[in-house]
Amino acid sequence: MRTMLLTILILPILAGYTTGQPMNTEDNNLRQFADILAGAYSNALMHDTPNAGLDAHDLLLESTSIQFSSRVLYEITAGSCQPDERGAGTSAGRTCVLDDDSIALRSLTDMLSYAASRLENLGRSAPPADRTDSQSALVIARIGSMEHLCRMAFALSMMYLDRPQSGVYLQAAHEQLILARQHMEIEHRLCACSNREQAAGLLELSQLEDQLKGALDNDADDATRP
Repeated sequence: MRTMLLTILILPILAGYTTGQPMNTEDNNLRQFADILAGAYSNALMHDTPNAGLDAHDLLLESTSIQFSSRVLYEITAGSCQPDERGAGTSAGRTCVLDDDSIALRSLTDMLSYAASRLENLGRSAPPADRTDSQSALVIARIGSMEHLCRMAFALSMMYLDRPQSGVYLQAAHEQLILARQHMEIEHRLCACSNREQAAGLLELSQLEDQLKGALDNDADDATRP
């Protein structure tokens, strides 16, 4: 049942992403990602509740964090939110989709920061005594992956919100992606859910890492250009 629910929740979002291209550029998709991520903090709080049945919600948040991050990075580097020649604001004649009030990017980044801190604290806590060692390891891995994916989405959003420090946030996002991958690979080994969802999440992360590496390379080239 959980696998079926997860598939119903995730597959419509993945439909435009399986080709390895940047996510669908329709604004309503970006708003959908933001709406899902807005529940990350409340989802983190629910992990204090025994038997909350959060597997499907956790995996949805993982997938959405990756896809939201990919879309944000695309808009900043190649889409509607590219900086002008002075490195401030957006290019002339463009309306940055990240400025849409319905996305509320500043509030969303605050919430992602709170969620990541909460997840970090949960990861440090002892798992419930009624779980087996493998169940406890899975819970810890999933909490860890969600924490670092939240931090990654936060860092990429701050690339736009704090342009002068965009290079610092770009590097931080890549570091958080590497940490998230470590936890997700543990999840992949331990999870009793469908390998399809786990494999899809790791593929999404690899595609995003390619985007990040390209952005890091461009950033390094800009730094050395006279």
